[in-house]
Amino acid sequence: MIVALEVGFSDPTAHHVEDLAAAKDYVKASVKFNNHPVCTCAMQPKESEGDVNERLIVYSANDLRIVDASTMPTIPGAKIQNSVYAAAERAADLIVADA
Repeated sequence: MIVALEVGFSDPTAHHVEDLAAAKDYVKASVKFNNHPVCTCAMQPKESEGDVNERLIVYSANDLRIVDASTMPTIPGAKIQNSVYAAAERAADLIVADA
């Protein structure tokens, strides 16, 4: 089986690969993933296996807050940057209020 893979459309440095094994090697070497973990640190009651409370304080540690996308209950429908900014603004208000 011969596979032609053109990468970069108008990119003059685009690679031309003529076999499947070479195409797989090229993709493995050049593709970068941009993962944004979310929903990994539940904001819910400790009894429901939550990790942080509504003020973003970790149940198992004193004076430690988690302020990132891990406390989001669902994955946003778009890039998470704006949602993280909003969470950080809210966290700043909570930290000031608790000081």
